Amino acid sequence: MVTGDNKVTAVAIAKECGIISGEEEELQECVCMEGPEFNEFVGSLVHKKTRERILVMGADKENETIGNIDAMKKVRNNLKVLARSRPNDKYIMVAGLR
Repeated sequence: MVTGDNKVTAVAIAKECGIISGEEEELQECVCMEGPEFNEFVGSLVHKKTRERILVMGADKENETIGNIDAMKKVRNNLKVLARSRPNDKYIMVAGLR
């Protein structure tokens, strides 16, 4: 679930919808994150050759990559709720899932 809602609201909605359970929330790392935390955790998007952070997402798709691929794999396997997500966070999520 990707939402602009705050983390408390997002978790409550996710529980109500059956996306997460209270046990899951406590047992797994990276079950629920906020956009800025997610962005920092996966290392944002960087240029493949220079490894510099990309500020304008989608301008040069062929040379974009996730800053920390291992962290993105952990997110891919565990993340259920992305709260307070901004457009760039959503873009990074899609790029990381591709």
